[in-house]
Amino acid sequence: MVTRGELKYVSVGAGGSGGGPGGGGGSSALTAWVQAHGKAVTTVSTTSGTLYAVSA
Repeated sequence: MVTRGELKYVSVGAGGSGGGPGGGGGSSALTAWVQAHGKAVTTVSTTSGTLYAVSA
């Protein structure tokens, strides 16, 4: 989805887990990937975690 440009932003919860529908056991790996490859969007204020911009 990132490669095709269908996904541009990901919100990572304050607890460090991705979550969402179908998140299941792979959410910690997804969170780690987003944190390693995404760029935190610091111009957006959120109380539920961090918003990351992702791109291929």
